Amino acid sequence: MARWLGGDERAFAALHRRYVKLVTRIAGAGVRDREDARCLVQQTFLRVHRCRDSFQLGRPLRPWLVTIARNTRRDYLRRARHHRELPLTWEVANEEPGCALERSQTVTRVRTALARLSPNQRSVLAARWY
Repeated sequence: MARWLGGDERAFAALHRRYVKLVTRIAGAGVRDREDARCLVQQTFLRVHRCRDSFQLGRPLRPWLVTIARNTRRDYLRRARHHRELPLTWEVANEEPGCALERSQTVTRVRTALARLSPNQRSVLAARWY
């Protein structure tokens, strides 16, 4: 960590190699989707990179890193709990009359707007939403 803070960028790669398995175990605990766990590992190391100046030299690195990994996972789990998706059958069964027509009109407007975009712009939106 001292080498990395001193400007040695290769030291971060060494730090990553040393702790990626530990961070992966922490990220995967309680996370059902493996892809989400992989993203949490990346987010953890991104936070480590962004917060590196807050690390106090002379203190142990592992507890600092573990805290960041656990907080990253906790934030993910908190967001996931608040953004649960409802099954489609529930939405359709409890839909107000007229809502289907409104939804159909909205879908038509969105498709028309998407058709006006360049292929590159559409691919950016598709990557973001799908």
